[in-house]
Amino acid sequence: MRLQKPESLKVVEILYKRMPFNSALAEEYFVVRKGYEGERKFYDLTSQKGFPMIVLHDVLLKKSGTAQIDFIVIMATRIYLFEIKNFEGTIHHKGDDFIKNNYKLDRNPLNRAKNDFDILDGILRANRVRIPAEWKLVFINGNFTLYGHQPEVPILLLPQLEEFFEKMAKTSAPLTNYHYKIAHLIRNSRPESNLYKSDYKYDYESLEKGIWCDKCEPTKMINKHRYLKCSGCSKTEPKIDGVERSIAEFKLLFPGKKLTARILKDWCGNMIGETFSRCVIKEMDRKNNS
Repeated sequence: MRLQKPESLKVVEILYKRMPFNSALAEEYFVVRKGYEGERKFYDLTSQKGFPMIVLHDVLLKKSGTAQIDFIVIMATRIYLFEIKNFEGTIHHKGDDFIKNNYKLDRNPLNRAKNDFDILDGILRANRVRIPAEWKLVFINGNFTLYGHQPEVPILLLPQLEEFFEKMAKTSAPLTNYHYKIAHLIRNSRPESNLYKSDYKYDYESLEKGIWCDKCEPTKMINKHRYLKCSGCSKTEPKIDGVERSIAEFKLLFPGKKLTARILKDWCGNMIGETFSRCVIKEMDRKNNS
């Protein structure tokens, strides 16, 4: 499995390139991107293990509440939820609080992981899944120190991960169709729309229009009549490729907004004509209805 960008990062990346520079948005962008780097590091570590497992990434769930889970790992005899944090520096864990530089973190990662687990556990119990589940909060950065950590609290630091993987390996066994059905159940428990909402407010009118390069973002593509060319890396591509990428961005930002030919033409910075836009939407509708 190739690790895909989580929807949270996709949303912030789109806003970062389509909005005027804003320090709050820039901070959100780098925080979310740093979180993804931590998730990618955890995924690379798990990929090196040879025992049978199903790895689900960026899992969105809804059942009497919503959850956005970094990783769910399904093994023969246990299901694991992993919440990944890529924090650096020193943090003190006192009671229920995490404190850095004498300030309490606004978002308690331990509480979030527990809340997400409760939602996952509720889905598993409601569907009579017989395999027990547990959760871990993982601090993946090697330049991180945690003071006040109690052994009974489900937290793992980077130096502890290898030992935990060895524990997982000892209880591993071949997977069956039952385990893949559980993975299917979890994937199908996601909400209809994206859970992630940026802290930065936006609307259609305020966003810059155009088509951006997917290789050297945030650089705009240049209209070369029959194709598009990046002004930064000189990459060329058929127009339809850039248009389809822009459609995906539009749907992610505005899931409830109808995409018309006129809107698509405007969204792409008038780099395509309305007739072309109408043909693209007609083909898109045909595929969705087939």
